[in-house]
Amino acid sequence: MSGRVVYLVLGFLSLLWCSSAWAVTIEFNNTGGTSASNGLRFFIDEDTQIQVRRLNGTGQVYEPNTTPPSNLLDNGVYLRANGLVYGPSHFALTPSGGAYATSTITATSPANPSSSGVQQTATSALGINSGPQVSIVWKYTTPLDFLTAEVTVTIPSGYPISGSNPVRYYHVFDTYLGGSDNGCGVSFVDGNGKRVIGTYPPASGTTCPSNTAIPTGVSIVESFRERSGLPFTKYCASVWSNFFNTSTCSVSQATQMSNQVITTYSDTGIGIEYDFTASGTYTFSYDFVVGSPTVPAYDHLEIQHDGSATLCPETIKVLACTSSTVPCPAANIVSTGTLTGSITTTPGTPTVTKTPATFSVGSGNNTANVVLQASSAGSVVLGSSGLSTTPLNGTKCWNTATSLQSCAMTFLGTPCVGGYECMETGVGYTNLTATPSGRNPLYTEISGQPFRFDVVALQADGSQSTTYTASSGVTVELFDDTASPAPSCSSRTGAIASQALTLATTDLGRKTLPTAVTVANASRQVVCRVTDTNVTPTLYSCSSDRFAVRPAQLAVSTPTLNNTAQTGSPSAVAGTTFVLNASAGVTTGYTGTPAIDVSKVVDHNGATIAVTALSGTFAAGTGAQATGSSFKYLDVGNIQFQADAVSDSGFTSVDQANGDCIVGSTSNTLSGGKYGCNIGSPASTRFGRWYPSHYSFAGSLTPSCAAGGFTYMDEDALGVLMTIKAHAFSGSAASAADPVTSRYTAGYGTLASLTLSGDNAGANVAVSRLSSPDFPIMPNTALWSSGQWVINNSYAFSKLVSPDGPYDSFKLKATIADPDGGTFVSATNETNTTRIRSGQLRMFNAYGSELLSLPVPLEARYWNGTAYVTNTLDSCTTLNLSSIAMSNYTGNLAACETQISPTTTQTLSAGKLPGNGLVLSKPGQGNSGSVQLSMNVGSTASGSTCVSSTSSAATAANRPWFGSNPSARATFGVYKSPLIYLRENY
Repeated sequence: MSGRVVYLVLGFLSLLWCSSAWAVTIEFNNTGGTSASNGLRFFIDEDTQIQVRRLNGTGQVYEPNTTPPSNLLDNGVYLRANGLVYGPSHFALTPSGGAYATSTITATSPANPSSSGVQQTATSALGINSGPQVSIVWKYTTPLDFLTAEVTVTIPSGYPISGSNPVRYYHVFDTYLGGSDNGCGVSFVDGNGKRVIGTYPPASGTTCPSNTAIPTGVSIVESFRERSGLPFTKYCASVWSNFFNTSTCSVSQATQMSNQVITTYSDTGIGIEYDFTASGTYTFSYDFVVGSPTVPAYDHLEIQHDGSATLCPETIKVLACTSSTVPCPAANIVSTGTLTGSITTTPGTPTVTKTPATFSVGSGNNTANVVLQASSAGSVVLGSSGLSTTPLNGTKCWNTATSLQSCAMTFLGTPCVGGYECMETGVGYTNLTATPSGRNPLYTEISGQPFRFDVVALQADGSQSTTYTASSGVTVELFDDTASPAPSCSSRTGAIASQALTLATTDLGRKTLPTAVTVANASRQVVCRVTDTNVTPTLYSCSSDRFAVRPAQLAVSTPTLNNTAQTGSPSAVAGTTFVLNASAGVTTGYTGTPAIDVSKVVDHNGATIAVTALSGTFAAGTGAQATGSSFKYLDVGNIQFQADAVSDSGFTSVDQANGDCIVGSTSNTLSGGKYGCNIGSPASTRFGRWYPSHYSFAGSLTPSCAAGGFTYMDEDALGVLMTIKAHAFSGSAASAADPVTSRYTAGYGTLASLTLSGDNAGANVAVSRLSSPDFPIMPNTALWSSGQWVINNSYAFSKLVSPDGPYDSFKLKATIADPDGGTFVSATNETNTTRIRSGQLRMFNAYGSELLSLPVPLEARYWNGTAYVTNTLDSCTTLNLSSIAMSNYTGNLAACETQISPTTTQTLSAGKLPGNGLVLSKPGQGNSGSVQLSMNVGSTASGSTCVSSTSSAATAANRPWFGSNPSARATFGVYKSPLIYLRENY
């Protein structure tokens, strides 16, 4: 150490040429350097002397207990210019140019670091008369372990400089290493491609294990580290005195430093050199490190803001940047690891809340939003504190409005409201700015019914403004937005409801209307607007949702057919058009189109009408009601619309898709805060009345014997089918194809009476002759059923004691008497003609030989008006010959000696039995005599018959319409006179 003392004494004597007073000294981090967490404390004077205190407060630069200005601090910035060396006034070398002609340093800004992450700066200015000028911006960011020097060297044009006469910039330190003056040299290129030249004490012992890496366990390193711009031209880590003598590391030698890195444990120092061989301006930067030589993970924390805000929340962006460029290029935004910290604002007034209080950027969130909200107007400076990793260059700010670096922010006294929302009470508010797909609903309301909703004050970012108050100046209005919405919220006129609103602190920016709103008329689409005149310009906000105000119900009536009875007037032909009105109970606004649910329409007996019976549609409403003028009811009597028979399901379409009313319901009672989407109708009074337009006739007579086209009197087989229909009117002309009025039946007021009459070639025939069953009494209304009067049966045309007829052109004719005036659609209303004949059966006596079979004639006859004659049209009647009883045998003829054949049922042909007809078998030789034959025509039988060799009971022919039983005598062996003899051979 004695050599160092002698050398220092020589240095002290050199002060005799210094013309300046002791230098001004500034401090960085004036309360730090006492622990591992509060960084380094730097002292720098205007001659570039530096002392550093670290951890225990002792100096890291020799002399450790000394701070600038001091003759003992062997460090500083030197310049070689035109062969002379210039440096700090306390330590000039010879031959030299002496001290700088000018040397100044500014105070640190800010004066004191308020928290971790704050960067302080100070600027040194060094100069040589008519020669190079040096500006050094010193930067220190708490609690980093290095000081950055940003250097600008300006060599004026014309100054002597060349490759052989360079200008050199040196910075050298006599290191102390925190109490161990000895150390080892080290030099390497770090992971960022920057040269590090320094010295450190070994972790133990006095051996220097390496000169290219810092061994594990070393915590104290003093070094220079390249940062930006030019790299080191030369450097040394050597014995401290070598920088001030004639060694190859000396700043006084004419040649460059030797890049020497000491490999033995020595009293060390470090130095760097930059060479310039031409005039100009040169910029570069380097770090003086007292601690770890590792470069921090990022350059600066960046706050991006627009420079001003109201009293509403204001969002700023925070990011970490690996580049010194502001704003940070996208590629340099840190997206790995995790950096946390807090935003600060100074001064403390106004109070500014920060949300979140601690931000986090890095993996997954390369930027973070912090919301600021000031308590009052004022200006602040943005900063940061509590950073989990300290940046290289502290905190920087970018004003996005001015595109300038600035951390200044002004809060205006504008109240915190950026808009309003109207929404349903009891539903949570959704910030539509943050969640565009969300909803703030307004539900369907009913005309004339009072309702309330909430008004929410919003901040500029769409969030609820919980602090906004307004004692007046806020108006809530509703507008009909159906026909043609206004181009802007502010331009709407003609409010349908309006009231003033106040917002107190306790409302927290959301308030239910104090007075219920009533909208008298209807609207498909209503919008809510809030106007606030407390801000400039006036604030207009329209609700995000639209809602319908629907009528409570649609009252159905007809202006003309209002007859509740089934007789009298007014009345109309079934099928003619009529008018229906669906009154909405409002004056204006109803433009919906109701529809009819026919399943809810009943007739005068309370039965549901047919779906096809009622037709027609309503036109769109014109404000107060909807009208349909082409309705038709294709039936008779009255109808009644039950509840909700008429409804409108489309008027509230603005609310249906979002579930803001109960779909499919007509309820006017709130359920879950909602009404039914549909407009229903109350039950109407009965109205009408309708009567048949016309009648149609269809009838036919079907004879018992279709082939002969006749029916015997008393034969219960005359088919009568007669259908008379009551019709509605549905075309241009009345037709039998028109719909049948199915309600024209029992229960209808006054039915038309029908009369049927018989006719034979123009002569009246009493229909009372038809019976079995009794033919309907005339005139008759009882047979009307479902709009039809029907006879469909078989009747007997009664046979008189004295035969009459024949009625070979018999038909039935219908006439109608309708009190409402309806008539048959055609002039001819009669059946086809058929034959009605009075009939009988006739058997004839027969004579013949007992040795031969004996034919007995049998035929059907009818009364031709004069006598009974063969009914040649009868090829229908069937007879079973077993119905012929045999009795009164005479002579030698005994029972069953002759028998009846054939034994099968026989059908008449042209009125007679076919072939030989009825035949008795021959009784044989000696069996002459006779037998009485009698047919049991009716349904009862008597006597016996012989259809085989033994006697059996005779059957019933069941042909009572032939009247009395026909009889005849058959005689064998007795001949009828005159006798004709024939020769016969046996």
